[in-house]
Amino acid sequence: MKYYKSYMDRQEASPELHERLFQLEPPKKRRGPVWARYGTLAACAALFIGLGVWRLAPGPAPAEDTQNACQVTPDYNPQPGEQDAAGPEAPAPAPAPDSQAAAMDTAGPDLKGENMEGSASRKYPGDSLVVSSPRAGGDVGGKLAFPMVPFINYQNITDTDTVSMDWCWAKGTFRVFLTREDIQTIFWGPEGKPEADYPKTEQGDLPWMLFWDGYTIRAHAWYSPEGKLLEVFLTGERGESSFELRMDPGQLPTTCLYDPDVDTSEVFGTEVTGWSRLCDWDGDGQDDYICGSEFITRNDIGIRFENRGSSLRAEYTQGGDMDLGGARTFNALFVRWALAEDGGPYLDHLLTAECPDDPDETW
Repeated sequence: MKYYKSYMDRQEASPELHERLFQLEPPKKRRGPVWARYGTLAACAALFIGLGVWRLAPGPAPAEDTQNACQVTPDYNPQPGEQDAAGPEAPAPAPAPDSQAAAMDTAGPDLKGENMEGSASRKYPGDSLVVSSPRAGGDVGGKLAFPMVPFINYQNITDTDTVSMDWCWAKGTFRVFLTREDIQTIFWGPEGKPEADYPKTEQGDLPWMLFWDGYTIRAHAWYSPEGKLLEVFLTGERGESSFELRMDPGQLPTTCLYDPDVDTSEVFGTEVTGWSRLCDWDGDGQDDYICGSEFITRNDIGIRFENRGSSLRAEYTQGGDMDLGGARTFNALFVRWALAEDGGPYLDHLLTAECPDDPDETW
């Protein structure tokens, strides 16, 4: 590289070439290539991840292409004398867990209403995994580059008429609470987490491209009376942000709300339905940004992923709201991982199970 730089530094343009360049007409606007839709962040930001803290320095984005303007400012504590890049109205950072190791709490907090599909008076019986990010270290500092964010049309359905449906599991359906190892196998596959060649490739507890650092993950699986997997239900919480992930083998997860007019986008050749809405998710009197997506992966797993806010603040479209943009970016990062050639969920280890003796776990 130094020889290339030395060579380029010695190059000069002739006066004739200067004159010809000044006489060129401005290029006409045209539609960008397909990959321009996926928000090339090199044109708008540079991100480094280390010590469990993320920050993206904003940069210019093309004015004519709103799909390319993705400026992300994740939670960050400014150092003394440093101004917060997110501005004075940025939300207070969520408390970060100790990233030295992932914590596992077999007792867990109380189950929360229908979102956790259980009684609020019980303790969560499954494992809880607090995701830790890669540690800094070595010559490269343990830093990882921010991935490209695919553009998904998260259509606003706040004021859209939807069809409400009631459904429930068949009699005899039962659930099994997943262990920490079960959860990690979903994201790493049967081979497990890859060994890091050097600190820059260290992944942490789950793939770092999910940007789930600091989230507490819990999951359980629903099975038919015959012991066949129906659905894996996974939740994540970090401060005021949370998400729900449902994965069904061979079909999209059933939902209580249906909107036939939601648009679809294409990510890595797969159709993705995206939506966003504004509502009071937890009844605290404050509106929350909700973003969702659903699609079927290459290995025939139906996905429905919905998040409330995120740990990021982002300008997903040029001039857009930073909190809504953060929620959209968080959702799009999961879609990217799930549909990438070297990513995606793995459920083969959960396809069958025996009905537990505890009748309380039977529907």
